[in-house]
Amino acid sequence: MRNNNEAYNSPLVRVQLSEEHLGLRIAAVVVLLAVAIIAFGSAILDSQKAQPGWQEISASDTAVSSDSREFCFFYSVSSSAEQKALTAAYTKALAEAVQIFGDEKLPQLGTRPNEPVAIEPALYEALSKLGESRYPFYAALYEQYRGIFSCVEDADTAQFDPAQNEDIAHYLTEAAAYGADSGAVSLSLLPDGRAMLNVSPEYAAFAEDNALGSFLDLFWLRNAFIVDYIAEALSSRGYTEGTVSSYDGFTRALGGGEYALDIGCRVGKQITAVAQLSYSGPAALVTLRDYPLTGLDDLHYRVFAGGDILTPFIDAPSLRCKAAVSNLTALSGSGSCAETALKLLDIYIADRLDADALAALHDSGISAVWTEQNKVHTTDDDLSLTLLP
Repeated sequence: MRNNNEAYNSPLVRVQLSEEHLGLRIAAVVVLLAVAIIAFGSAILDSQKAQPGWQEISASDTAVSSDSREFCFFYSVSSSAEQKALTAAYTKALAEAVQIFGDEKLPQLGTRPNEPVAIEPALYEALSKLGESRYPFYAALYEQYRGIFSCVEDADTAQFDPAQNEDIAHYLTEAAAYGADSGAVSLSLLPDGRAMLNVSPEYAAFAEDNALGSFLDLFWLRNAFIVDYIAEALSSRGYTEGTVSSYDGFTRALGGGEYALDIGCRVGKQITAVAQLSYSGPAALVTLRDYPLTGLDDLHYRVFAGGDILTPFIDAPSLRCKAAVSNLTALSGSGSCAETALKLLDIYIADRLDADALAALHDSGISAVWTEQNKVHTTDDDLSLTLLP
C-alpha cells in the first residue's frame, strides 16, 4: 500500500462553503470544469478530449428530462447519423432504467409483501447482485433521512432527525432491528422470473402502524443500477466509445480508451481536487464522499448552518451518518458500479477506514484511492495517479 503524506492546497478547485443550506450554495461552483469532473466521475484525457467528435449526448424524451439531469453520457461521435442513433439508444435505455429502478417496477415489489411479483429480467439480475447485503431493507431509515434532506430550514429537520427527536429515534431503532433481521424481511428470487418480499407478521403490523411506505429501497444505490443498465444497453448495441456517469459518484467507461478522474478532498469547508486518476476502459468507478458538490446533492445531503453535514451513508445500528474518510474512489475493470459499491459500503460507513479490508478487495479486482486531510492513499501502486499542484 502506498501512502502520500504531503499536504496539497490546489488552486484548481477551492470552494469556500457558505453557512447557508441548499447544497452549500455551491451553484456557482458547477461552472468549474474540475468540479464537474469530480461530480460526474469521468473525463477524457487531453489526447481524446481534443478530438472534434467527442461530445455529450442528451436524452431527447421530455418524459425523462428531470431524471436525465442526474446522468451524463459522453461519446466520440463519428457522424450525424451516429449521433442520432446514440440519442435514441440513450433515451430508450435511460427511460427503461428509471422505470425499472425508480418509478414503477421496484416500488411494486417493495409495497406487495408476501406476494410473488413478476419483475423485469434486468431487475431480477440486479437484485441477485445484492447477495447477503441488508442495505435495501432499511427503507424506514431512508424515508426519514429523505425528509431531513428535503427541509428548507434547519428547524424543520427536528420532525425527521433521530438525533433531535426521541420519538423518531425510538421508531427508527425498532425499524432498523427489523431491517437487520432476515427473519423479519428478506427477498426471494423465484425461478420463474418473479420475486417475493418475505415480511413477518410482526414487521407487517409495525409497518402498518407507522405508515411505512415500502419495505425495500435502494436509496443512494439507485443510480448505480441505472448507470449499469444504461452501460450494458449501449454496449450490447456496439456503442463502446464513451462514458456514462451520474452526479452522485457512479461511472462506467464503456470500452477501450484512456480516461481520467479528479480525486477530491474536503478539509473543513474547503473542497479541493488533490490528484488525478488516469485509467483504461472498460471500467466501473464508484466515488463516495462526505460532502455535496452540486444542487442535485440536496437529494442526499444536508448541510446545517453550524457546518454539520448529513450524508446518505447511514449506519443503521446507530441511526447516524458515518463516513470513514473524506473521499473514497474504487475502480473495477470487470465488475459493475452496483457490485463495487456494495463491497465498499461497510468499509466506508464507519468511524474510521479499515485499510486492510479495503486492500483485500484488490483480490477481487478492485483498486481504491482515498483522501484524508489533503493526503492521498491507494491500495494499488500500479494505479496512475498524478498529484495536482
